[in-house]
Amino acid sequence: MSLKVLFITRPTVFTGPGGDTIQLQKTKEYLEKLDVYVDIADSSAPSLEGYDLVHFFNLRNPQDLIFNVRRVKSAGLPSALSTIWGSYNECDRKTRTGFQGWVANNISEYKVEYLKSIARMVTNLNFHKEMIPYILKGHYNCQKEIASSVDILLPNSPTELVRVREDMKIYDAKGLSVANAVDLKIFDYKNINVNKYKKYEGCLLSAARIEIRKCQLDLIRAVKDTPYLLVIVGKPSPNSHGYYEQCLKEAGDNVVFINHVSHEDLAELYKVARAHALVSWMETPGLSSLE
Repeated sequence: MSLKVLFITRPTVFTGPGGDTIQLQKTKEYLEKLDVYVDIADSSAPSLEGYDLVHFFNLRNPQDLIFNVRRVKSAGLPSALSTIWGSYNECDRKTRTGFQGWVANNISEYKVEYLKSIARMVTNLNFHKEMIPYILKGHYNCQKEIASSVDILLPNSPTELVRVREDMKIYDAKGLSVANAVDLKIFDYKNINVNKYKKYEGCLLSAARIEIRKCQLDLIRAVKDTPYLLVIVGKPSPNSHGYYEQCLKEAGDNVVFINHVSHEDLAELYKVARAHALVSWMETPGLSSLE
């Protein structure tokens, strides 16, 4: 009988896709090739009945995990966490303006993240009762409880494991580095046929979710009044529409925006591009450049 696993992650993983979306989908795909049965939770309180293990994703979003981490622990089920860990604090302090900039520079990092999470609940109308434990306990305390409660941490590098242990002050937490990978059946340079995107041959490509941390606006300003064609591929994250509008406003005639595309289309864009520009404030590890 095959192992049955439940994946639990942020509810916007498909409506606001990012690198964690690809990690989730590809982990599922290749576990299934090993005869592991995988479900992705589609509610805030999924049934745990019949599962042998629960795999959580993304420690940066404790508001979406803490309720179910406690349920899984109470049920005595083994659990794993793909940490997808990194700090946005420096980016917030140095790029945010106005009230957001004041908050980032005058309030501690984890309190800022807590305020951001509460603001998303209000503006995105995505509050549900399973978020109450997060509201009561706070951002950092929930992150620490999550990282301490799971049976194993699965970062994508040894240095990420070190950072999680140090940031969460759980120095003896069990962990195993699982490097992010690229699907060579899709991203096979020699066997990609160029048809749809041939008109962009020789371009500078940037494939990433559009948000302030990815620095697309800086890239747009860098190519202004130059002969280079910049092709930006990606959707704005749910709370970055203002940033996206600013990118559209400042983009010159040599900048093209393409919405989120399939992996097959993305592979063709990589092939026609002269170079790929991933100019993010920080990455862990920068999946699009690996592709």
